[in-house]
Amino acid sequence: MTVSLNLQAGSGIFESYGIFSSVNQANTSLLNTYYDMQATTANPDFNGTNFGTFDLLNSGNLLQIKGGEVKTYKNGISDVFSASISYRVYETSSGPGSLLFTTLNLPFSANLATAGDQSWKSNTYSNNLLTSLSGNKTYTIEVYLAAVSSDGTWYSNGGVGAPNYKATFSTVPEPSSASLLAFALSSLLALRRRQKV
Repeated sequence: MTVSLNLQAGSGIFESYGIFSSVNQANTSLLNTYYDMQATTANPDFNGTNFGTFDLLNSGNLLQIKGGEVKTYKNGISDVFSASISYRVYETSSGPGSLLFTTLNLPFSANLATAGDQSWKSNTYSNNLLTSLSGNKTYTIEVYLAAVSSDGTWYSNGGVGAPNYKATFSTVPEPSSASLLAFALSSLLALRRRQKV
C-alpha cells in the first residue's frame, strides 16, 4: 500500500464500515450487518470479532462480504474520486503469506449533511468467504478500506505500517473425514442387514 503524507491535505476518511452476512453452525444469523472499522457506533466492532463456526457441508451456513461504506471529507480544492474495500481470507496458523487482497468498488452513494462530506457504499456483493476452505481449521478475515483523492490515497487504518482490521471464524468438518465416516456407517449398516438375512 502507498499513502500520501501531505499534511496540508483537505481530504480524507472519517468513518468506515464493512458489511457482512453470516449464518453459522449455531444458527446465529446476522444479515447485512455493519461492522465498525474506523467508527465508534452501536454497530459491532469488526476488529477481534469471531463469526463462530461454519459447517462446510451445510448449505444453510454462509459467510459473505456484502460490501462496505467509506465516509470521506473534502474542502478547498481537494476532491475524492473513488472508494473501495479490500479483503483476504487465510488460515490463521499459517498467516497470509503472499495471498493477495480482493478489492470491491464502493460507488458514490450520497452527499452528507456537512458540506464536502460524502458516502461511498455498496451492500450488493455476495462474495462467499467459505469457498475452497478446509474443515477443522480457524481462519482470519483481513480487511482495509481506501479512498482515492486529489491529495493521494487514504486508508481507514492509517496507511502503510498500520495493522489492518481482522476477524476470525472456524470451520467443520474436514470433508475427507466426513466422507470416510459416512462410508464407514453405510458399510456397518450393510453388514447388519446381511447378518439379519
